Amino acid sequence: MQNTHLECHGHDARVDHRSLKDQGIDREPEKHLGSLGVRKTNQNDISALLERRAAEGEQERARREDSLIDLSGDLKRAKAERTDQQEAALALAAQAMEKFKAKHEQERKAKAESLAQSLDSYKGLYAVTLGIFEFCFLNIQH
Repeated sequence: MQNTHLECHGHDARVDHRSLKDQGIDREPEKHLGSLGVRKTNQNDISALLERRAAEGEQERARREDSLIDLSGDLKRAKAERTDQQEAALALAAQAMEKFKAKHEQERKAKAESLAQSLDSYKGLYAVTLGIFEFCFLNIQH
């Protein structure tokens, strides 16, 4: 039904119900974010995710195109070209993944530092409050 709707509206994309493994795609499935998850995701993570998906898509297209070898010429050269193209596609996907991981790690560290600073502020506020209570308690007793 989805594919019929996509086709009726002129889209080339199709939905495949098979698992990634059954489709011959060698990657881990992504966690479904849902609309709320997407709204909570910051723009940098969305950009990195889209870049990674584009790189993986390019890699997959290259893999499919490269699986056909032009036998009209030198078979050894054709295989070497296919290997070079596959390695280039894998390198591109790896770069996109590393970029995504680096951004995610940087943001995780920034959040952790911010939480640590907030905790330090609360500790300072607690110490001041405790000091005020002690001062008031001591003054009441005298």
